[in-house]
Amino acid sequence: METPPTVAPPLALVSLAPSSAPHFNSLASDPNPHWGQLSWMPTPTLVETPVLSLEQRLEEMMGCKIAEAMSNKSNRQQSMVLEEDHFSLEVMTIPLPRDFKQPKMEKYDGSSDYVDHLRSFVDLMRLQATLDAIMCRAFPPTLRREVRDWLATLPPKSIRTFDDFSKSFAAHFARSKRVKKTAISLM
Repeated sequence: METPPTVAPPLALVSLAPSSAPHFNSLASDPNPHWGQLSWMPTPTLVETPVLSLEQRLEEMMGCKIAEAMSNKSNRQQSMVLEEDHFSLEVMTIPLPRDFKQPKMEKYDGSSDYVDHLRSFVDLMRLQATLDAIMCRAFPPTLRREVRDWLATLPPKSIRTFDDFSKSFAAHFARSKRVKKTAISLM
């Protein structure tokens, strides 16, 4: 457990600056020519320092704690970006809404029509009015592991929008699109 930063108690400072008012030496009646003359000797004076109120000290400590927490959050987000480096920083820093629900749908394994999978995903995301960045992060869990491995082939931080992401996905999985059979193709 960290100890809170110590704050020195407010004190009045003593200054040895010359006093603004002249004073006479105590032995002014002495015949010695050095005595009895006006002198500008340093006189201690009190200098007031701003007194930090308890509220100000608490605000300062809270500011330190908030800065520390933000730094930890930034480090967490940075490590997430390193783990998921195919997403841009803009995609990774958008917070997930509290009421967000990952779509429940069959995971895509590469053998069915990728367009059907994309359309189903987009339809479910539209029901929640999901932001583009959240759609980018919510899409990989709808893929089977062997299909998700394709993500590792993407350039680092290349996914900036869901449109770009879905185009990359479509380009890679176009070969698994279901071909409609016609009567002529069956002959």
